[in-house]
Amino acid sequence: MQTIDLPLKNMHCQACESLVRLSLENENGVLKVESVDATKVKVNFDESKVEKNKLIQILKNLGNA
Repeated sequence: MQTIDLPLKNMHCQACESLVRLSLENENGVLKVESVDATKVKVNFDESKVEKNKLIQILKNLGNA
């Protein structure tokens, strides 16, 4: 298991936070989204199932990376 902080941008409201959390939690290999705030998200994940770059791509697709 690995824990990382990923930077965020364009976080405007509670709905943005929820969307980031749900999108990451739905990815196979993400064990837990510990916290989301206006500038970063802390994610626990199994690096044998999902790569850090995939998590960054999820955030980019949402417009938050």
